Amino acid sequence: MKRRALEGVYLLAYFEKQNKYDYDTYKDMIIEVVDNREDISEARDIFDIYYKQSLCFLNRCIPWYRLKTPLRNTIAYFEKYSNNKYEINNYADEYFKKIEIEYNQKKIRNEEHLLDGEKYIRIYDFEFDENNQVQLYMSIVTNSIIEYDNTMLSEDNNKKGYYRPYFVEFISDYINKEDFKRLEIDINSEDSQWKKINFVEGEYKGNNPCIPGTFIFSASPLKIDKRKIEITNCKIPDKVKNFNLDLRSIRDNVFNSERKKELNNKLKEIFPTSYKKCEISIFNVGQGSFNLIEMDNKKFIFDVGYSRNNGEKIEKQHKERSNKLIKSIKPDCVILSHWDLDHILGITNMTDKVFDTCWIVPDISNSLKKKNFSDSAKRLLCFLAWYDKTNLIAISSSKTGGMDNTIIFSNNVFEIGKGSSKTYISEKSQYLCGEINSLNYQNNFGLLLKIMGQREQIIFPGDCEYNAFPQNFMTQFPNYLVVPHHGSKMLFNVSICNSRVKFAFISSGKNAYECKCEKACKAHPHKCHINFLKEGGYNIYETAMTDYYKFKLE
Repeated sequence: MKRRALEGVYLLAYFEKQNKYDYDTYKDMIIEVVDNREDISEARDIFDIYYKQSLCFLNRCIPWYRLKTPLRNTIAYFEKYSNNKYEINNYADEYFKKIEIEYNQKKIRNEEHLLDGEKYIRIYDFEFDENNQVQLYMSIVTNSIIEYDNTMLSEDNNKKGYYRPYFVEFISDYINKEDFKRLEIDINSEDSQWKKINFVEGEYKGNNPCIPGTFIFSASPLKIDKRKIEITNCKIPDKVKNFNLDLRSIRDNVFNSERKKELNNKLKEIFPTSYKKCEISIFNVGQGSFNLIEMDNKKFIFDVGYSRNNGEKIEKQHKERSNKLIKSIKPDCVILSHWDLDHILGITNMTDKVFDTCWIVPDISNSLKKKNFSDSAKRLLCFLAWYDKTNLIAISSSKTGGMDNTIIFSNNVFEIGKGSSKTYISEKSQYLCGEINSLNYQNNFGLLLKIMGQREQIIFPGDCEYNAFPQNFMTQFPNYLVVPHHGSKMLFNVSICNSRVKFAFISSGKNAYECKCEKACKAHPHKCHINFLKEGGYNIYETAMTDYYKFKLE
């Protein structure tokens, strides 16, 4: 029986219990919530076809139903409840309560509503490429977004079924230095971080800076579009400037050096000290990072990333197949390396089950550079604390009591470290072409994970470069390495000195980076980094070439 026919049974039961019959209204409500077809008329026609099939089935199998209708699960529900109409009614009542909740949220959680009225951006980061061009990272803010987040994430609101973290971001294409100067941006001045914007359709004929880039909107559903924005300087309303998701809500979840014993006890409960079978899956999520560790009957996720680029046709096909597997994962723990979009955007492809488990994350609530993180990252962190405080463990990065450059936890199988948070001065190396672009604070303050088998090891460093690894975390290069920062160029003042067969996996996809030294040499991954690993004996595998890599850790 098709889902549409099954939904009809619940619809019938709901009508009977509520004593109201409005087929078209509830049909459209179901379609809006569970159907992603762009053609609504097609979805309605299909619904009607299966609805009629459900009536025929009901007339045969459940004589006491004489109304009309279409459901969700399996034929087993018919068998289970056919002799108990009250159970069906109760089940249907709960089902449609959820449908109505999600339907009402979809009316709020859409671009038309959340981006209505005046639009503002907070420029939280920018980076120069090797051609001295600049890419800007911006969070979009409107009055509707402010009201929605403030209302839903307030401490006295416990309507968990009504809210899910979402992303509203704009990442510019690379622009020349002259256009960048016109924007009058000082990243260290909070006032200059804020600008007013308008989306531009067609050819722009105004005098303000007009910047092309990638628009990311995930409230309903994930949308990644190429757009242009006009940026204007104007007085920013205090309500907008003062908008800051309240990171104080996570203070009870932050662990520093003074709470290390308490942290150790919590992590002992989460991580096993032995296993019979361990399988590692490294997924293709484009230019992002998503890794699964299946250890006996437990599942651990390291990073929940997804690409902020659409990618070419073949990449899309790989990602689509990979996402089907990702959607079915019900993790026992999520470890987040850091808060860049390509390491957290993947939650948009997962069910709410991903929030019903423990999350271990680097803390940004007390960071001196917290203004350099996107509002979407802050929204996710606030949500995790609001959703279930008992399941959130945030590792401090503050100067006083922070746990930077330390091994946070270690047992016979798992080891978690935290990067140094430092940036490093360029050094000449045989592997480097041209100048080095050291990674930034947001990359090097992150969490790293090591898993130790009887004979083999694997390291998941996130975007943390080798120089920023905590002391003694990597005494020798492991058998398996998920390459830091998607294989970008970085310092290599470490040596690969063991002779074991080794495999290096690079999580990469379509991106805008290029190397000025050699046009065929992409920066993610970078030829210099690949040569360094190959000379150390590593076999190189890029996730862009497949759906996912899966192997056993011995």
